[in-house]
Amino acid sequence: MTTHSYPPEEKRSFTEYINEQLNDDSDLQFDMPMNPESESLFTTVSKGLLLCKLVEKIKPGTIKEKICTKQNPNPYERLENHTIVLEACKTLNLIIVNIGPKDLDDGIPHLILGVVWQLLRFELLSQINLHQYPELSKLIHESEGVDQFVELTPEENLFRWINFHLKRAGSVRHVSNFSEDLKDSECLIILLSSVAPDVCTTDGLLERDLESRAEIMLQNADKLGCRKFATPRDIVAGNSKLLLAFVANLFHRHPRIEATTSEEKLKQLWDAFQAKTEHHWTFQKTDQETTDRQVQLQEDKLRLIEEEDQDEESFRKSELERTDRDVLLKEDELRMSEKEESGKRPLQTTTDRFVRLEEQELRLKEWEKMLRELEENLRRTQDRLEEEQRRKERELAERVARVEQEEERLKELERQQRLLEQETVNKLTRLMADEESLKQQQTLLLQREQRLVQLEQSLKVSESLHNDTQYNHCNLNQIHNNNLGAPLMVQGLSRSQEIPVSLLRQSRLGVADQSSKRRSVSPSRFGPPPFHHSFPTVFGGTRFYQHLSHHDERRYIIVVDRSYSMDRGNTWTDTQLALARLASFACRADPNGITLYLFSELMSQHPRYDNIKDPKQVEEIFNQEVPFGSTDLTGVLRQAFTDHFQQTKPTSILIITDGCPDEKKSARKEIVQAANRVRNETELSLTFVQIGDDRKAIKFFKMLDTKLQTRFKIVDRVTSDQMIGMTLDQLLQQTNL
Repeated sequence: MTTHSYPPEEKRSFTEYINEQLNDDSDLQFDMPMNPESESLFTTVSKGLLLCKLVEKIKPGTIKEKICTKQNPNPYERLENHTIVLEACKTLNLIIVNIGPKDLDDGIPHLILGVVWQLLRFELLSQINLHQYPELSKLIHESEGVDQFVELTPEENLFRWINFHLKRAGSVRHVSNFSEDLKDSECLIILLSSVAPDVCTTDGLLERDLESRAEIMLQNADKLGCRKFATPRDIVAGNSKLLLAFVANLFHRHPRIEATTSEEKLKQLWDAFQAKTEHHWTFQKTDQETTDRQVQLQEDKLRLIEEEDQDEESFRKSELERTDRDVLLKEDELRMSEKEESGKRPLQTTTDRFVRLEEQELRLKEWEKMLRELEENLRRTQDRLEEEQRRKERELAERVARVEQEEERLKELERQQRLLEQETVNKLTRLMADEESLKQQQTLLLQREQRLVQLEQSLKVSESLHNDTQYNHCNLNQIHNNNLGAPLMVQGLSRSQEIPVSLLRQSRLGVADQSSKRRSVSPSRFGPPPFHHSFPTVFGGTRFYQHLSHHDERRYIIVVDRSYSMDRGNTWTDTQLALARLASFACRADPNGITLYLFSELMSQHPRYDNIKDPKQVEEIFNQEVPFGSTDLTGVLRQAFTDHFQQTKPTSILIITDGCPDEKKSARKEIVQAANRVRNETELSLTFVQIGDDRKAIKFFKMLDTKLQTRFKIVDRVTSDQMIGMTLDQLLQQTNL
């Protein structure tokens, strides 16, 4: 026998709900209240009375038959109550599939929980319509017709109600299900604060532990009298049934939708709703009348057959009784006539006796004929009864055959569904494998492009060195001809064009005596030229470096991208080295050290570390943090700007990232608001350093640097096209950090 499991949290929640509904019912005084932690719900339902009472409580007048209210009913009375309950559920259009009276009588847990959930869902959702809540017209979309809005299900109306309050509260979240979208409690906290801003707050968003956050949310709901159905563990687990019940209960108690729809629009909505309701009930009434008519015809047919059987049986009994009475009467008449003849009259002649005997024989023949007719009638009646029995057996066999065919068809459908599911899984597996292969190919292409860029850069540097060498040879010839000897730098050349020592030595072969009299030159002055003459000014020209190198008394904040893309190659390690170098240098300007933020996917508070002064602290932080998730630049900017505007000290912010943020528009909006809020241009600076090669990110950071129309310019940047293959640590070395 198959044993089905069931969620204990649903049993607990449904038991508490039934206790609240039926605790005062006098017929259930010996069974209520039930213990939510035990199996008493299934035991009480099996007695046959609990669900009858619950259906009548939810929809009065649904149960029209007389139910048995005895404390200990017999099996027939229990089954009759279970049958009444299931028929009532069907009249409410509840989904009751493969559940019979015997299942309820046996107390099968998962089937009982299914029936209770259908009743609870009916009570919570059946009233979510324009008739009960005309203010729902506020939720209609601009591009949506009245007929489309009326066709929405109660669950879709609840989604619109939640998203309406989220949008009004300024949240970017969007809810489309009752499990994954609500399990972090963030949307529910914002919903409660929007529904009752004077009572509920959003302090729970600061809590990082999900169960603790869910408990804070339920405490806010308790202030509104809506802490029902769900516990913190149920919310974190994403139980869709209990979360649906929780949200529907909150809607009924505190909808808080201000109806602003015009009277004409409301009239259209009301007419559409009435038409839908009338069509629904007309169809339901017609269907119910057809079903009642079929049931009545079947009952009449059975009653006629029973009456016919009873009439035939009574006729047969009456005929037999009449025959028996006639035989007894004849026998009595014969005995009386014999007594009269023997006692009152003399012996008759032999002729008279023969006549009487002949008459008696005739009467006996008539009686035998009557008996044969009665037997023939009985035989015909028996034949008719047997034929009717055979007909019923044939109908029963046909019904059984149809049921078996239906079961076979359902099995075939299930088999086809399993094949389709398996085929879908195989296709998804192949798609995932193709996607992984595509990613690998893209990675190889990206590496090849990077290698090509590096080769091009090396080629450019080689050409530059070659040109400088030719130019220096020309100058050396001039020096040799003019007997200038040992000057280390050609007049008119910049620092980046210093002459290599090897070339100077070659030029001095012809003037060795003169050069020996001059002072020796340190080879360190003639080291190799820098990798690129513009690198020292790339980062050195940023406001963050200028403030740091001048030892300005400011707060120094570094924001590091911790998304999954930072784990490619040596990006994460190079960032750690650069950050360690910056931390050591920043202590000269601010003894308190730097403040470090790490950001990845969307969360209420990104990790923050204060007073970072030496490389060891940086190493400890990078050892415990692992790149993951997406790039929530908006959230970390909002957090850093809030930190700045809560104090009076100027702030320099350095942002290290490898690509575009998740929401570019919202990140740009945060920067514009901060730039318009500062009192002067030196109060706040924002420097972006891109360590990846994302072309879209280069375009985005360039836009922030050059095209923002704000009160003060606070943004500058160093992008990958300016760094030309150097790591951030190498860039800092070029600026003597």
